[in-house]
Amino acid sequence: MKTILVVDGYNAVHLIPKALKLIDKSLKHARDYIVQISKDYIRLKGNISDVKVVFDGNEKYSYLEKISNQVFSKTGQGDDTIIATVKKYLKSSKVVIASNDNYVRNNCRNCGAKLIFVDELTEKNKKQNKKIIEKDNSKQISNNIKIQITREYRKNLGL
Repeated sequence: MKTILVVDGYNAVHLIPKALKLIDKSLKHARDYIVQISKDYIRLKGNISDVKVVFDGNEKYSYLEKISNQVFSKTGQGDDTIIATVKKYLKSSKVVIASNDNYVRNNCRNCGAKLIFVDELTEKNKKQNKKIIEKDNSKQISNNIKIQITREYRKNLGL
């Protein structure tokens, strides 16, 4: 079974320092950078076959989905489009979602997607995160607590 990486595009743009700097040149440059580091990530991982980067707010670019790795939502529907994209690919693939947005992460976790944080898309930040996690294991949530949180969240959603 193949694995697809779905990236919360503008979440990544605003959390990855180089992408944030590129916004000053143009939003397109920042989007292109996020697509490129996502492709680099799947090449490094080796077990992910494709990537879709979802951006909020300009449906006029939706034609790009057929010719690129980008998906554009209607304005204000970015989070729901990300979740819908994850659900679409989960029908035939495994899905890894890169987002720091709790709404997106919780909904995608409930669907069965694997979660990563946006900064894991860059090697430098990945190594830095590993050091932070090693320093502060006291803030780690046990698997039992994660399962309990997911059950409660699903119950709250009526699932």
